[in-house]
Amino acid sequence: MNTSLRWGLGILSLLVLMAILPPPIDPVEQVDPAASLHRPPGTLLHQLELEDGRALLVDRLVVRGRDVEILHRGQIRTLPRASITNLNPDGSTTQSRRFLLGSDRFGRDIWSRMMVGARVSLLIAILAMALASTLGTLIGVIAGTSGPRLDNLLMRGVDAAMAFPSLFLVLGLAAIFQPSTAQVILLLGCTGWMGTARLARGELLSLKDQDFVVASRSLGQRRSIIVLRHMLPNALNPLMVNATLMIGSVILAEASLSFFGLGVQAPTPSWGNMVSEGRTATHLVWWSAFFPGLAIAVTVVAFNLLAEGLRQSLDPRTQSTRSP
Repeated sequence: MNTSLRWGLGILSLLVLMAILPPPIDPVEQVDPAASLHRPPGTLLHQLELEDGRALLVDRLVVRGRDVEILHRGQIRTLPRASITNLNPDGSTTQSRRFLLGSDRFGRDIWSRMMVGARVSLLIAILAMALASTLGTLIGVIAGTSGPRLDNLLMRGVDAAMAFPSLFLVLGLAAIFQPSTAQVILLLGCTGWMGTARLARGELLSLKDQDFVVASRSLGQRRSIIVLRHMLPNALNPLMVNATLMIGSVILAEASLSFFGLGVQAPTPSWGNMVSEGRTATHLVWWSAFFPGLAIAVTVVAFNLLAEGLRQSLDPRTQSTRSP
């Protein structure tokens, strides 16, 4: 296993683990948001449950006889000890909140939202990649194995679709329809297949006159059998590398849509809308946008490393140079 493949698989394994583990705090729950908003990374707050059903998040509490002195929203207050239902005999509370990566402008835990956002972003990227790869491969196979008229017609359609800047095309279509997760998958999948189509067509054209294809044709095998059993399996290696690279591009596109409010809608977290929420803060809250942006960058780099590792592992020329 080469270095790029090892690093790519290692980073992606950590990202998948982050996505499947349950978040430590409910990512949409807001407990005393006025006391927990814009908390820096590493903040620990004690959660007090009161008899009247309210919940308070306090920075510090000190038991003084029958009273409890608390630091709440920057002010020192005193509460009767009997009014707190979750206070232990030693003066500690049974509940607390550790904001490992800080909190956002609604008092929600950024680390928990990033864990759920990883599921959303990776799911959108994989499904959109699968849709785009399927469409692109199908059109590329039809163009590469058909006559010149149909081939020219399909490729001119691909050229026309590629003439539009992809980001502006996706933004324009997203602005027309109602934003949702399913819409993002369909938009990114239906607008990202053109490069795959050209790649699949080129691979099949290069295989068209190979000896094993000519031999199969001379034996009277049908065109569909030749394509599915002989040509397409030999074109899978570059298509797999292209699909892996596409995942990173889809994650960036989804983040761009969510950043502009045209992708995954609140309160469902995604890395893109988390960056947007950090941007709209009224004062400097660097952690709200930095950590989701870092997650996007690391994920894209991981998929690029994985694609490079797959290319090196599947390329017979690279393997031949390494063999003694």
